[in-house]
Amino acid sequence: MRDGRHPAQVLGRLRDGGERAELVLVATRNDAYVAGLASVAGAKRILLATDGTVTGYGDAHARHAPETIPGPEVWIVDDSPAIRLLARSAFQRAGWRTTEFEALHSVQGALAEGPAPAAVVLDVYLPDGNGLHHAREFVERGAAVIMLSNLAGPEQVEQAFAAGAIDIVAKPLDMRSLVARVARAVDQASGTDRLGDGNAVGPSYSPATNGTATLEAI
Repeated sequence: MRDGRHPAQVLGRLRDGGERAELVLVATRNDAYVAGLASVAGAKRILLATDGTVTGYGDAHARHAPETIPGPEVWIVDDSPAIRLLARSAFQRAGWRTTEFEALHSVQGALAEGPAPAAVVLDVYLPDGNGLHHAREFVERGAAVIMLSNLAGPEQVEQAFAAGAIDIVAKPLDMRSLVARVARAVDQASGTDRLGDGNAVGPSYSPATNGTATLEAI
């Protein structure tokens, strides 16, 4: 924003203000970043502003928003049915398309058969291998990789960075935060970090205040 505040700060303050008014997000585009902002802020509608005209996209929590422009796809790779269910619900409310996998071999098969998604949320400890050892496979296909781990310490963060992951998130997960961070990772992978100043030179490790560890733009 022009006053230096990030949009999420303003939207979060409106959300937490206790008002009953419906929150509407007006944006100049509809992508993963905007969908993530809408989800975090609790916005009910997204309006698209182009050439001085505002058009309604409807419910911000629809499975696909809008119907004519399918949302980005995320693959959720975790052997916990509960985590897959919660993540799927959170991402779909934010307008993402989701596909779930419980093991490495199944997601590797999907990658071999078709295009990669916009993002892959990949658990470190899977029944048939270590996700860190295979993150590069998805990165090389253009996907933004976000690792999940019960033990996201400095050593594991360094390994994730070396494998090409943009973020590593410690369990237990805050699903709204996860959606927003995946949206940011997609932007970083495409070369535009809209949460930063637009001139980020690469990721670095910093501990987060909510119990997660993250690779963030310098």
